[in-house]
Amino acid sequence: MNQIKELLNMKNIQQKELASHLGISQNTLSQYLNKKRKMSLETISQIADFLEVTVDYLIGNAGWITCPICHNIYDPLNESDSTEHDAFHKKFVAAEEKYGEILVYSDADNKRSTAISRLNNPTLSKEQRILAFEDYLKYEFMLSIQREGYSLEHDIFQDFCKKEMGLVATKEVLDNIGNDAYKQLVDKYGIANDTDYHKITRLNQKNNQEIKKDFDSIMEKLSNKERPATYDGKNLSPESMELFLDELEISLKHLKMMNPEQGSYLLAAHEENASQEEKIADLERFRKEKAKSNKTN
Repeated sequence: MNQIKELLNMKNIQQKELASHLGISQNTLSQYLNKKRKMSLETISQIADFLEVTVDYLIGNAGWITCPICHNIYDPLNESDSTEHDAFHKKFVAAEEKYGEILVYSDADNKRSTAISRLNNPTLSKEQRILAFEDYLKYEFMLSIQREGYSLEHDIFQDFCKKEMGLVATKEVLDNIGNDAYKQLVDKYGIANDTDYHKITRLNQKNNQEIKKDFDSIMEKLSNKERPATYDGKNLSPESMELFLDELEISLKHLKMMNPEQGSYLLAAHEENASQEEKIADLERFRKEKAKSNKTN
């Protein structure tokens, strides 16, 4: 059980601490570690929990593990990797203590997408669509925290919701649900009155033209029959395409509200001649620009 010895050494944990946790003598633990005595699966599981690794990792079936708390994937026996994980782990735990549960980015993003789909579903009742919007707020809040690197300077949920309620795009969406839907949610969450954040209270004709230009350009690429839109190598279904377009329009409006003087937000990632490196770089720029705008405002 070399992994156990190495982990104890790396985490500066003495064998007597582990023995005490297991409720066994140091001599018994020493026999386990030196393979003079076979451990039960229950004991291995207890050690794995104590060292915050998986059973598979301890028995040598995996070199990388996923932290069960912060969800970070790392090699606990790689000193640099372990140090980075420890720093991230502390930041994640501090953020959860302040803001509440934070799901893995992909899980939060999927739930946010589902909420948007429900929000835009006219067959649902007004009450169901309002609940969908509240789900959207919850998961968008989690994503926003992660985009800002789990900063403890991020808005708390109530203030975050006030700012979301202050966006003209939010009012437009909720007005489509019912005449009193927006008022109902403003009464519940409030609305921010920060003059800098709300410098732009509506999108002017030029703003809408720029948004439409971006949207139409992206649509042209996605409608290319020779190169249809795909995800993970598979063509997007009509339902997935509709959901994507809904999110795209909302995102373009939010970005324009935060940076009205910025011209087109169309990325080189949508250009046919862009290299893979350019696409990745521009998508990262897009993500950082949105996070920066959120943090500045």
